[in-house]
Amino acid sequence: MNPTLPAVLVTAILLSFSGAAMADTKTYSNGARYDGPMALGKPHGVGTMHLPGGGSYVGGFVNGELTGHGRIVDGQGFKTYEGQFVNGYRHGTGKAWLLNGDYYEGQYKDDKRHGEGALLYSDGTRYFGQFVDGAVTGKGRLIKTDGTVFEGMWENSTYLGPAQ
Repeated sequence: MNPTLPAVLVTAILLSFSGAAMADTKTYSNGARYDGPMALGKPHGVGTMHLPGGGSYVGGFVNGELTGHGRIVDGQGFKTYEGQFVNGYRHGTGKAWLLNGDYYEGQYKDDKRHGEGALLYSDGTRYFGQFVDGAVTGKGRLIKTDGTVFEGMWENSTYLGPAQ
């Protein structure tokens, strides 16, 4: 211990310690199983959640919530998502391989596409631009498989025309 540190600071550090997360396995009533570190009975740290339907999540947890970088396979509405989570939601930058064959890479907010992103449709059509609350909204560029380009403003996935 450094004798030059004030006693109050040392006491504050000691009082704020809540214990280390311990590795464990927990099975939930819905059939899910968690393997990894836990704190106060909740997943906390980097671990694996095996989902009842056969899917899984590998990544960060904070107080039982998906938080930090992670990868979920066979999620609801998507085949695989890899990226950032905050409080159980996709939030930040991520990549999603969707069940219908589409692929999205870009920003998320509160579990929806939100911000800049690229959506590659399974038929070969590509969209690069802005998303708001999950919909193509704002400036963007859609390139159809026949080479036709729609560049400009979009609202709820509807092309409004060239940007002003």
